[in-house]
Amino acid sequence: MGWTRAARLAGTAIREFVRVWVGASWRRDRRAYLQTQPQIVFPRILTAAGVTLQIEGHEHLLDGPMLVAPNHQGNLDIPAVVAALPNHLPRFVFKQELLKVPVFGRLQTWYGNIPIDRANRDQAVRQIRAGLADVAGNQYLALFPEGTRTRTGVKIGRAHV
Repeated sequence: MGWTRAARLAGTAIREFVRVWVGASWRRDRRAYLQTQPQIVFPRILTAAGVTLQIEGHEHLLDGPMLVAPNHQGNLDIPAVVAALPNHLPRFVFKQELLKVPVFGRLQTWYGNIPIDRANRDQAVRQIRAGLADVAGNQYLALFPEGTRTRTGVKIGRAHV
């Protein structure tokens, strides 16, 4: 990705997340407002990055609860998953260390995403089971089963839960 495209992507992402953050801060229906924003923001971020999604098999998606397990190849995977599921905002399973990231960690909590402790297998299983109980309410649960990514693309982990 060239510098011009990267700068445009960063500018779009920052502008959209500030718009969502400010918009959510004064609304009483903060959670309802936030639930609608990824379907608006993430396609804009993908467009700014020059990404075009090609979706096949959309007719096979269920109306009820579903587990979505895409490959996690890069930073645009989450926006791509959300954009590919326009009628369902999945709850994501993510490593709890990301809760420490300013703004991002708070948004994860607001969206009801599920942090897991990857260092404690038993705790991670309990956290995922608790999340699955919520998925029964006509929601999708998304997790990236192959584990941690590296800058070189070499996988250093996989799902052990």
